[in-house]
Amino acid sequence: MSSSPGIWYNLLRGLSKVAVIVNAFVISFTSDFIPRLVYQYMYSLDGTMHGFVNHTLSYFNVSDFQPGTDPLQPMHLGYKVEICRYKDYREPPSSSSQYELSKEFWAVLAARLAFVVVFQRKLQEYRGQQICFVKTASVTSNAQLASYKVAYRIAQSKKPHTIAEKLILPCAIDMVSTLIDEATAQKLKAIPLSDNTIARRIDEISEDMKEQLVEKVKDEHFALQVDETTDSTVC
Repeated sequence: MSSSPGIWYNLLRGLSKVAVIVNAFVISFTSDFIPRLVYQYMYSLDGTMHGFVNHTLSYFNVSDFQPGTDPLQPMHLGYKVEICRYKDYREPPSSSSQYELSKEFWAVLAARLAFVVVFQRKLQEYRGQQICFVKTASVTSNAQLASYKVAYRIAQSKKPHTIAEKLILPCAIDMVSTLIDEATAQKLKAIPLSDNTIARRIDEISEDMKEQLVEKVKDEHFALQVDETTDSTVC
């Protein structure tokens, strides 16, 4: 049984792209996020959201109701209503193209579609950066593990630790370059040298010892162990 997803990979990849586009359309067309941005940066006088609700409401003259669709009780509020408001971007009754879609509608629509494109591109870039970061982190951790394994084998054989950078690593690079390819051989060069590995461990241990000593000295009471050769008069 093959562990590769095979044809399902392309299917799942296509579904993921469709899901991204659908999410972008949902955010863009089912919320006031885009209309608010358009109003704030294109129509607001002071760069705030003051007046946004009024901007989204269009005007309608009740005398333009078709017969049989006008209000049953026109005097319900105590006076006759001549103009009402409704949520849409359309031309007012006084316009020569009354009740047609206004330029604000097309501006918001263009911004919605632009958001879909930008959202998709940015999400793809983010996923690409995430995959690249994971691969880089994986290569770095694998190289570190390989370095530790080499250092361990050198210690077992009781050989000088410098043999790794002087002999083992150059030989491994030559063999991989000859038998496989140069690109794979370049990955071997990313392996930290055993000399650096041992030196780093020594630095880490010494740094930890220094921190512990400083913490002890900072205490109000501490003790030092001395032997018979220590001159206590200079302590």
